[in-house]
Amino acid sequence: VFKSVDGGQEWAPINNGLTNTHPCAIAIDPSNTSTIYVGAGSAGLFKSIDGGASWNASGPRMFRTSLILDIRAIAIDPSNTSTIYAASHGADIFKSVDGGANWTLHASQTLSFIGTIVIDPGTPTTIYAGGIFSNGGVFKSTNGGLTWQSANNGLTTPFINSLALDPLTTSTLYVSTNEGTFKSIDGAASWTSLN
Repeated sequence: VFKSVDGGQEWAPINNGLTNTHPCAIAIDPSNTSTIYVGAGSAGLFKSIDGGASWNASGPRMFRTSLILDIRAIAIDPSNTSTIYAASHGADIFKSVDGGANWTLHASQTLSFIGTIVIDPGTPTTIYAGGIFSNGGVFKSTNGGLTWQSANNGLTTPFINSLALDPLTTSTLYVSTNEGTFKSIDGAASWTSLN
């Protein structure tokens, strides 16, 4: 992990405590920017409360005793930043409601390899996830991650590279795929190609 304090002109490594220096995901607490979460590849999830000066493991390593989970996406609830979602290589989505101290498994093998998660800031129990394998596409939860449904009507490919939500009109979403960009204006009920 690298940090810049001058708008990106210079960068310095901040890896003290990380056991894997090939992170796949990063999220900054919007209400306290000294708190940062990093998905550190096969080492799992790490948390810093001092702006990256030091890092401590924050799960999820649990629920899979023989496998250290490869965290690929992290999302923080903007209305309650103690609530965090983390998605792993193995199609699992974990949720913490106490700033990463404890985690529960909210989806296991029912989704695809998840590479991106976004939370609706107006209705934070609504979450979208994007998968990047042949059984992927967009998944939507309206109950804080307890259950998920496919939301792929209009998409021509299941390979979702990234997912973005309009913060002012949260029913509007965009996805980038291996076949270009798609837009939804109805909360992922349908998608239209922008290519």
